[in-house]
Amino acid sequence: MSTVRLSLRTVAPEVTSVTDLDGFRAMEQEWNSLVTAHNDCLFLRHEFLRVWIESFAPKASLQVLTGRSPDGDLVAALPLLRQRGSFHGIPVRETIAMANDHSCRFDMIAEEPAAAGEAFFRYLARQDDWDVLRITGVPDHGQAWHLFRAARAAGFPVGIWECQRSPYLLLPTNSPFSEEGQPGRAISPRQRSNARRRLRQMEAKSSVKFECVQGPGLASGLQDFFDVERGSWKGRKGTACDQDEKTRAFYTHLAEVAAERNWLSMFRLILDGRTAAVHYGLTYGGSYLLPKVAFREEFSELSPGVVLMNEVIDACTSQKLSCVEFLGSDDEWKLRWSRAIVPHFWLFIFRNNLKCRLLQRAKFTWAPKVKSILNRTDNSGGTDESS
Repeated sequence: MSTVRLSLRTVAPEVTSVTDLDGFRAMEQEWNSLVTAHNDCLFLRHEFLRVWIESFAPKASLQVLTGRSPDGDLVAALPLLRQRGSFHGIPVRETIAMANDHSCRFDMIAEEPAAAGEAFFRYLARQDDWDVLRITGVPDHGQAWHLFRAARAAGFPVGIWECQRSPYLLLPTNSPFSEEGQPGRAISPRQRSNARRRLRQMEAKSSVKFECVQGPGLASGLQDFFDVERGSWKGRKGTACDQDEKTRAFYTHLAEVAAERNWLSMFRLILDGRTAAVHYGLTYGGSYLLPKVAFREEFSELSPGVVLMNEVIDACTSQKLSCVEFLGSDDEWKLRWSRAIVPHFWLFIFRNNLKCRLLQRAKFTWAPKVKSILNRTDNSGGTDESS
């Protein structure tokens, strides 16, 4: 196993790669200590990554980069996978983030991010088993940017693609009312008023109940979420969690782990004994995280999603949480609650050889130009072939 040494503060950590699942499982305690101290995000915790691997990539070739001090302390980590892929039709060897669309966010974890990024880049640059390094879902101020900058400074071909803009809402700390003048803290009075009006309409027609499944009742609450989501437009499109074995396993196992650690917050709005809307929510680090929502379309005229979201915001405020993170893309319904967003990016690093320089140009120079020309042609209604 090759190693690279680079000074972090006054120490020289050793960069190595963990390549098997058992080796990764054994790191749980020290991994979570590093996350908690230096990049405290639920989606980077060992439990989340382990559930992700076991659900989506149990046979994948791991390349979990670790940086250790001379005393053996874990001071940096970057969970990656290796796979064969295709880039604009060209076969490539990819090293990719241990993440997909269900990961919500991804990043490096390090005590000293700049030095760790440099060390990890030097380690990878010495390896000859990859063509493209692809790190997905990195927030705009994430630690993995240091690895990207180290590669760019060394002259390696690189590229950036913005993948999503995730809305968030900062919650008032001392009052249930909105506080203006701060990004993410402007709860729309109109939206709040609309939610309360919709709730009164519900109460005039039905018995209304709000419920939060946090531990007991997990099995029934989880199945309820799967059923409601499958009965929605996601089911018609074939994208509901229950329609894919790996995805269902992931959200099932994640809910079990989250319930054990008091992270699970599965809110439900029940009308006349039937679930009208449901949140697959997680509470962690003072924030309410919302990876999944679903509602029954037969209740759509009553806006059950709006009513439930308003109730959840009130519940989070009463629990003195600081933030609601809607996660994912900036869908219109999320922006009605807050227009503050966190951009997320895919970071590409290409090996510095002729083939990979051409791949970088194909993706970030030639393909955008061709797309721009085609868009202009479409917008102009096509060319006039009679001239």
